[in-house]
Amino acid sequence: MNVSGGEVGDGILTIQAENEGLDSELHLTINGGDIRITSGDDGINTNEDGVSVTTINGGTLTVNVTGGMAGEGDGIDSNGSITMTGGTVFVSGPVSGGDGAIDFETDMTMTGGSILALSSRGMMEYP
Repeated sequence: MNVSGGEVGDGILTIQAENEGLDSELHLTINGGDIRITSGDDGINTNEDGVSVTTINGGTLTVNVTGGMAGEGDGIDSNGSITMTGGTVFVSGPVSGGDGAIDFETDMTMTGGSILALSSRGMMEYP
């Protein structure tokens, strides 16, 4: 799944979901745009164990995890790795102690961009 933000990279995508916001079996690449996600579970979920890659190359990504009916959810969750080369990421949540604002299985590489994660509960993994 690729999200580019339109021809000039300034498109707006707003997602309100009871479960996952952006959900991809394998890979997700964000190249630009203004992406606003409010989700009851994971804001972004790439879920193929040890294989999935979430890549953020640019844009502004705002994720608000509300916990939904199950009361859980990660901000950005990759069952593989996360790569960030640019852009700005704001994550609010999670709401339960077993979840994280940023959650990955193998590794996270960050060579550019910025992340601000706000959570009163949960854990945080660092690049």
